[in-house]
Amino acid sequence: MAMRSLKEKRVSTEITRIIIRYLEKLEINLSDLAEKTHASYELFVEPDQKIPIHSELHLWQYAAQKTEDPHIGISMAHLFDYKTLGVIGYLALQQPTLFKMMETFCHYHRMVHEEATLKPVCREEADYMEHHFSGPGEGPGQAASEFTLATVWMIFKEVSALPIILKEVSFQHHRPVSIQKYQAFFGSKVNFKFSQPTNQLCFPPSTLATPTRHSDNQLGKILKTYADQVLASLPETGDLEHSLYQVISELMPANNLHIDVVAHRLGLSRRTLQRRLSGEK
Repeated sequence: MAMRSLKEKRVSTEITRIIIRYLEKLEINLSDLAEKTHASYELFVEPDQKIPIHSELHLWQYAAQKTEDPHIGISMAHLFDYKTLGVIGYLALQQPTLFKMMETFCHYHRMVHEEATLKPVCREEADYMEHHFSGPGEGPGQAASEFTLATVWMIFKEVSALPIILKEVSFQHHRPVSIQKYQAFFGSKVNFKFSQPTNQLCFPPSTLATPTRHSDNQLGKILKTYADQVLASLPETGDLEHSLYQVISELMPANNLHIDVVAHRLGLSRRTLQRRLSGEK
């Protein structure tokens, strides 16, 4: 399976429409939008479309410059609603637990964003929501990462049937001069880490097993049938590359980077991993 380059990957306009809507809410003059982003206003706001990843990157940069807000992703989070993502948003909300909700959303995430990966992880010491791009320096970067983690935390608080605690937030980007914006949004008692291998939210063990407020198994089945059809029609994006990068990032700090360990974490034999990597070159 040939890996697709970053230039070939695309993002749903459901994301870029949120950015444009935020700028319009602030009454920002968008007359130079096309000049600065190399894309038209119509491209960013047309519903049910996908646009190149680099166009999203340019739009995030444009929005940050126009608002003079280095944490625009967090500032915009309150505008996000899973339901704006259509069928996969509604499908995720029908799941019985936070883990199943995010597992479902992550499975269909490629329908929204072909570059970023999002994954719920349960370990003995803690539960995590992990997010990263396929490689260091790739993808839309800091604003999109902060937007993603902020919206996940916001949705968790909204749909959880019980109160949940956020322990730690990690970011791939460098530490800013002030973390006041993070403290105001995520909580003053939360620990913040920067220059980390992945962006992630960290919760106490078993947090992701928390039940959700509303779930409908029958509606979920109907939505899943449709979502599966849409997902099957999309081109392959090199998912092995994303998983491999994530596992390597996790193993490097522990100095446990060995092909057998990597293969085991991916649920593959050493020979299968080698064969699939050869096939993706």
